[in-house]
Amino acid sequence: MTSEFPEHPAHAIVSGLLDYAIVSNPFPLQASAPAGEATIARLDMVVSAPPGDPVTCSRMEIHLPIGDSAQSLVSTADGITTTPPTGWTGTVTSTATATATVTFTPPGNSFVFDQDGVVASIGGLRINKEPGNAEVRITEHPVAVKSPIVLVLAKHPHRPPVPAGSPNRFSARRWADDTLNPSPATEVTAGQKVTLTWQHRPDVERYLFTQPLNSDLAATGHDVTQATRWDSAPLLRPTTFTLRTKVVEAGKTTYEYDTVTVTVDTPTYAELSSSGPIRAGASGTVAFLDAVAVPGSLTVDGAITARGGLTSEQTFTTEDRLTAPQGITVQGPASAAANSSVPGGEVTSAGIITKDLTAKKTVKIFGSITNSRTLGNIEPVGRGRTDTLVLGYLKPGTAGAHQRATLKVADRQVGCGSSNVRPASAVFLPLRKGEQATVEVSPGTATNPDASKIFVATFGTSPI
Repeated sequence: MTSEFPEHPAHAIVSGLLDYAIVSNPFPLQASAPAGEATIARLDMVVSAPPGDPVTCSRMEIHLPIGDSAQSLVSTADGITTTPPTGWTGTVTSTATATATVTFTPPGNSFVFDQDGVVASIGGLRINKEPGNAEVRITEHPVAVKSPIVLVLAKHPHRPPVPAGSPNRFSARRWADDTLNPSPATEVTAGQKVTLTWQHRPDVERYLFTQPLNSDLAATGHDVTQATRWDSAPLLRPTTFTLRTKVVEAGKTTYEYDTVTVTVDTPTYAELSSSGPIRAGASGTVAFLDAVAVPGSLTVDGAITARGGLTSEQTFTTEDRLTAPQGITVQGPASAAANSSVPGGEVTSAGIITKDLTAKKTVKIFGSITNSRTLGNIEPVGRGRTDTLVLGYLKPGTAGAHQRATLKVADRQVGCGSSNVRPASAVFLPLRKGEQATVEVSPGTATNPDASKIFVATFGTSPI
């Protein structure tokens, strides 16, 4: 809509003998809803003469377009009413040209507009469903040179009314003595209680529910019909409270539901099930009081403590320490930036990256063996592509001679084999990414040529 047709109010000045302004009620004027009852509106019209220029009027005719288009105002002429100025009369007629005409006639068919103006209203207008600009035309009598005068009314798209606030005034507040009016509670620390309050209403039945409602019929609530407050039990996890109000009027029963949710900053769960990753925040820690199984991966920027054991079907990673007294089972690799402690259970993982690892039972690393080779004398194994483990195994000769072998990585080395040890011995040494591993064996003899050879294998997803 351009500035030529202002939205509020519609007006016409210096268009005819008189000046006009029309205001809709309700304002802004809206088209009716696509379904249901039509919007009923009223037009209030103010009429006056230009300053210093008296005008004599015998009647005014207001023409309202009827139809279902954006350019029409009303869907029917039925129900249109008039409120004429004092002493005037008002009539409504409709024509075959889809126009409803409202005529206002002064007493004696004559009124002089000088310093006084008049106000007239047209009510009962059933606004049609199409938003748009509808032209309201006014014919003056005697007929003005620029007759009819055109005023444009904007019909805005229909907007459902915003419902009024709940009459129950249901809210959660920090727990306090009955004599106090505590402040609202949107978040509490685990173990704290809240006080729920609501407004008294006579002749209603009320139930309070403290559990999620999947089906009202299966839920057990608290009868609070005679109360206006209720103190919760200590909250351990985020909780949604629901107040159900049963209202019976004229034999018809309706239910009103008000809900309020209180979050808990350190929630505690008896059981936790996840179909995807579980992640704690930058400074958060995760503590499990019972056994926990994670189908996805588990990533915690703080520490992990699992008193009942920890199982992950993919990986778990912590940027701090890991403590699991009852053991760890991980389908993928386990990673902890600080020291790890498993004092009572087994450790089973595809790979372990940690600082010191304390485990009083078995540690099983079940990654596939890769790059298995037979080596002799002094030979480099290779450089680690990832953090892994290197295993060297001494095989005895046919005459039972025992030789020695040494696996060296940087300044660390492990030896195996001698004439006084078992017929077979192994070396086991971690290999960090980029480090060089070297195997050195003692020379064999003519009667025992294969005693100088060992097998070397790495564990992990990438060979060296």
